[in-house]
Amino acid sequence: MRTALFLPLLLPLFVVALPASARVVSAEANVFVVEQGATFSASPSAVFKTLTEDVQHWWSAEHTYFGKAHNLTIEPHAGGCFCERTDDGRQAEHLRVVFVDRHRGIKFTGGLGPLKDMGVSGTLSMTWATTSTGKTKMTWRYRVTGPVEGDPQALAAAVDTVLGEQLARLVETVHKAKLPKR
Repeated sequence: MRTALFLPLLLPLFVVALPASARVVSAEANVFVVEQGATFSASPSAVFKTLTEDVQHWWSAEHTYFGKAHNLTIEPHAGGCFCERTDDGRQAEHLRVVFVDRHRGIKFTGGLGPLKDMGVSGTLSMTWATTSTGKTKMTWRYRVTGPVEGDPQALAAAVDTVLGEQLARLVETVHKAKLPKR
């Protein structure tokens, strides 16, 4: 009950970190596309560094196989792995890196989470560019093809929500990295 009293005060804190745009572009029986976008007050190199070197800080532990984000890594080279590895030898590949250009973007292939069990193919393209004001505009586009189980619109909306959460956390992590140390 107390949480409800404080929710209006906390809501602006969450809104600040949300991506600028999020949408299900299309959702049909054998394909869906979701897109997220955000703008950073940081250089593309700073965003790339945080994206690839600090994944354990921005990817939610709720969306890992073993419950701990500190087990996550992204190897930023073609053939590299967005993987989760535990000290006791358990491992999971979330996505495979297929393209890297530190100045323009990174692309991954694979099915995230429950999509792996559906036998679908996915391509997650993360692209970025410097705006005229010196900020970095980033777009995430995830295209999934193959027969999906259940309602494709509902599945696309769920994937969109999860990716939106991760992008919002990346925005927050990049912002924190830019704050002066006290």
